[in-house]
Amino acid sequence: MKVFTYKGMKDTTLSPYDSVKYYKSFLQIGMMVAEPYTGYVRAWVGGPNFQYFKNDHCRPSTKRQVGSTFKPIVYALAVDNGWSPCMVIAPGMVTIGKWHPKGGSGGPQTLLQALKTSNNQMAAYIIKNFGVNPVIDLSRRMGIVSDLPPYSPLALGAADISLYEMMTVYSTFPSGGISVKPQYLLRIDDKDGNTIQNFTTEMKEVFNDNTAYKMCQLMKGPVSRGGTGASLPAYFKYGVDVAGKTGTTNKNTDAWFIGYTPDLLAGVWVGCDDPLLHFLYTGSGQGGHAAMPVWGMFMQKAYSDPKLGLNRNAKFFRPSDSTLVKDLCEDGGGTLISGGDAGNYDQIDEENPDSEY
Repeated sequence: MKVFTYKGMKDTTLSPYDSVKYYKSFLQIGMMVAEPYTGYVRAWVGGPNFQYFKNDHCRPSTKRQVGSTFKPIVYALAVDNGWSPCMVIAPGMVTIGKWHPKGGSGGPQTLLQALKTSNNQMAAYIIKNFGVNPVIDLSRRMGIVSDLPPYSPLALGAADISLYEMMTVYSTFPSGGISVKPQYLLRIDDKDGNTIQNFTTEMKEVFNDNTAYKMCQLMKGPVSRGGTGASLPAYFKYGVDVAGKTGTTNKNTDAWFIGYTPDLLAGVWVGCDDPLLHFLYTGSGQGGHAAMPVWGMFMQKAYSDPKLGLNRNAKFFRPSDSTLVKDLCEDGGGTLISGGDAGNYDQIDEENPDSEY
């Protein structure tokens, strides 16, 4: 038989069983790129070769566990309810019923630092304070239609969601609080140029632009020094504002990175079609190593192409509250919140970017 390879077709001899094993072993990818304000899709890569791999990993019906790429929804709920990105919280080692999430310290940290290092205790602490249903409600308003388990582990991304839906969710941040659904079809014309049908982008206001701006600043953390995507500058070298979040699921089955600049929003999923197959080691299978470099190399090429006219020095939008246009943590004087119900606070404390919690 002839089998697919990345260097072309190869003539070989395999049993039917071995041929199935061979094709299952291929690493798959889904990548979508869109304009955050318009939703217009600029790139759609459902896999390495559709002739041999029929599963389009960008389409809404293809769902995979999203891992920590879900956490910005949880943080957005807290920020929209008055929690400052820079207030210091000591979540402790969180327990919700019989669930004890692993990973991350329960020591004092800001929301900025916790998202930067993808701290599981902080995400669990937030959902413990606000409840699962408000997280699900916000997820729906931001664009998720997939089934969401009504349990606390949802805070860590214990749900199967499509890349298409996650692109809608993440559009809410660079678009000033407006959820923008990816739009790949504008109109249908007949052979004579007559328009048969027009299509419009679905948009919905989720929260105000001040919350969205704070989230953009929060999400710069994972791609900065000490963050889970800190190696991004090795691939994407321009000075444009960048924000995003990595995601890694149990046993390194799914690797994610979804990030955005003021001009482009892009999401990358990497894994095998069969969830039983996964990376052996987190060092190679985590989102920051398996998915984020794809994002960075694509963006480097896009911003290096003068025909695309992308602004290499673009900054995120200015919020209605002009006092936010500064280092979010420069005021200092935050109050330590520990245990119990954190309530709605707006204390600010300095983030130490060199600290690891």
